[in-house]
Amino acid sequence: MADGPDANKVLQIQGEAELRQRFDRATTGLQTPRTLTHGSDQEIAECVAVDLRAASVEIVHAEGAFYAWQGTHWAEQTPEQLHPFIRKYDGAAYRDTNNRVRKFSLNKTRHISILYLLRHELEAPGFFDTQAVGLACRSGFLALDEAGRLCCLPHSPEQKTRHLVDADWRPELDGKVPKGSLLNTLLTGCFQGDPEEVEKRILFGELVGAAAFGLGTRLTEPKAVILLGESAGNGKSQMMKAIGGLLPASSVSAITPAEMARDQRRAQLAGKILNAADELGPAAIRSDTFKAVITGDTVSGKTVYKVPVEFRPNALHVFSTNVLPPFHEGMDRGVRRRLQILTFDRTIPAAERIAEIGDKIAASERDLLLAFAAAGAQRLILHGGFTQTRSGQEKLASWVLLSDAVAAFFTDADAVLLTGADQDRVTSKAAYRSFQVWAKREGLMPAQIPTHTQFTMRAKALELQGLTVRRHAKGTMFKGVQLLVTGQ
Repeated sequence: MADGPDANKVLQIQGEAELRQRFDRATTGLQTPRTLTHGSDQEIAECVAVDLRAASVEIVHAEGAFYAWQGTHWAEQTPEQLHPFIRKYDGAAYRDTNNRVRKFSLNKTRHISILYLLRHELEAPGFFDTQAVGLACRSGFLALDEAGRLCCLPHSPEQKTRHLVDADWRPELDGKVPKGSLLNTLLTGCFQGDPEEVEKRILFGELVGAAAFGLGTRLTEPKAVILLGESAGNGKSQMMKAIGGLLPASSVSAITPAEMARDQRRAQLAGKILNAADELGPAAIRSDTFKAVITGDTVSGKTVYKVPVEFRPNALHVFSTNVLPPFHEGMDRGVRRRLQILTFDRTIPAAERIAEIGDKIAASERDLLLAFAAAGAQRLILHGGFTQTRSGQEKLASWVLLSDAVAAFFTDADAVLLTGADQDRVTSKAAYRSFQVWAKREGLMPAQIPTHTQFTMRAKALELQGLTVRRHAKGTMFKGVQLLVTGQ
């Protein structure tokens, strides 16, 4: 992409500091601007694109932003960083249609126009879709293959990574958490005495690994992980800080599931590898948008004063909460498949607590945290998904019941048998009576039980395999179902 010296050669011969300064020095490399023909904004944009490449700046526009290769990763470039390349043309001479000499006059409107046109000159659709699986750190690029093997490679623009972890890769640490380390203190404080302590420690390592290595949407079944602690002082907030503390700020966002329905907030997920929010948000979760974001389907977003962009989010989503909120119009199977809960049941005694331990781990044990993340990422690749805990599965089942009682009823094998057979049919009234008995048995309060009409509409909207809901002259019939709970 660049016409000048290769960035990797500069890195090898002159060092990383020289390469990182190349972009800034390039702005002073042109003592005089290129000769203009007619002085339009489009011509300036074309000239700036040529100037950037002539100055050995590898730069593209993708997912709504400019990115330049920095020798270790592709870093986002702000309009302020690009301004010197445009400013050089202020006062540049050109001839108008009457062959009179004119001078290009730069102002705010023209500056915005040139940046808009420059994005088209440098546009690279899908540029980051082919990002290599791995992590860029001070030691190099830690490539992770399909067999879970790690290999430290030289940095290369072809790896398409956008973030640099400020830590060294030390294979001798091998992912084990030594006693006496702050990381071990945090893990012990959160899970000591828990019957699932081992599984929960392993799961936490997988969360750090999924975020750092960009595996959020690369798993067979991508999931959002919810850190649930119903009591105070359980350590989950410090866990959140430790996960994000390893990563550069440019790679982390804090968008709640409810905010994902808003174009401007959703746009902030572009290019992020971790989305960590302290709360799920009080509003109902928009299931359709939520599923698309978690899975990594193409979504659109719009930043203020910018054109809408389409991108594929690839962040791991981790949410911390004390209370599980309801889903808008129920929780369907697609949403349930994309959720995992890690419970925090221990209140850490005040004498054991270390103030801001999550930040301290990120500041003083970065190499250890990187090794811990690498081990977690390797497990994810080998096993194809996160470690499951019984407590998390039970809590998710309870959440489904409260969020979508109708779905829970029809998917309860002890309450309903979906046969798909045409002869297995019941009236909606009979099904609703059975549902009412089941709901009371499950401990639902009257306010949590939908009306007959709501029950029927929700059953039809579920589109469960084997279940057909049809309206007839004598009422609505449920076909392909056997009721195992007798209505009263």
